[in-house]
Amino acid sequence: MRHLQIVPPPSSPGKIFMSQDLIDCIHVLVRVDAVHPTLSQPYQGPYRVLRRIVNLQATPL
Repeated sequence: MRHLQIVPPPSSPGKIFMSQDLIDCIHVLVRVDAVHPTLSQPYQGPYRVLRRIVNLQATPL
């Protein structure tokens, strides 16, 4: 335990591609990242887009 060192987090990726269709859409489908029964849909929605945040990035924990 005495020899453990702190490792800095990896640097963030460069540019993020966002399709023009995604920028202009009024409804979206949201992927549910969980184990599903056979033949169930992995997406929920459609949900109406209420607000857009251009630089928002989701990261896994």
